[in-house]
Amino acid sequence: MTRELEQPARAEAGECGVDVDVPAKQRAQQSGLAGAGRHRGRVKNAFFGTGTGVNYSPAEGVYASLASNQYGNTTITLRPNTRLRIQQTYFYTRLAHVFTNHIFRNTVNYQFSPALSLRAIIDYNAVLANTALADYDTSKKFTGDLLLAYLPHPGTAVYMGYTNSRENLALIGEPATLVRTTMPDLQIGSQVFVKVSYLFRF
Repeated sequence: MTRELEQPARAEAGECGVDVDVPAKQRAQQSGLAGAGRHRGRVKNAFFGTGTGVNYSPAEGVYASLASNQYGNTTITLRPNTRLRIQQTYFYTRLAHVFTNHIFRNTVNYQFSPALSLRAIIDYNAVLANTALADYDTSKKFTGDLLLAYLPHPGTAVYMGYTNSRENLALIGEPATLVRTTMPDLQIGSQVFVKVSYLFRF
């Protein structure tokens, strides 16, 4: 799989993943939008496409083949006030009889002051595969991110963050064997980090 299974890129600044806010007017003018609208404090857009795709990772004994392909996404951005921004995004990709990929992303940004902000992201990524035709398993992954950013003045930044990921895996038996389950219950990674950036002027 190439494009079908790629997660949408998150605009990042350095390693901390600070979102780049695209103006609502620019989002609404992007080509290929099936529908877009803006109301007071709310921006929404949607895209849907259909065509033919290739099963690049066929199961053993199965040849690569063409299949009907559908893909799309929808985004709703809410701004209850000048400090709070909530964005909900859904991505959908389907290769008929091979796999279906659902990605849900909820991003919340709160600006305490011009220098201090907090961002939270919750991602859910589910790949529902037909193992008779595709050489990969059904996977479900849940990821949560928190980032506190402090930018007192240009050239100086302090970031504090936390990331936690869970997947539909389980360790069974002794010695342990990794198997797929129905729910993303197993914690597969967590991280706490601090990043300080300072611009020296000579």
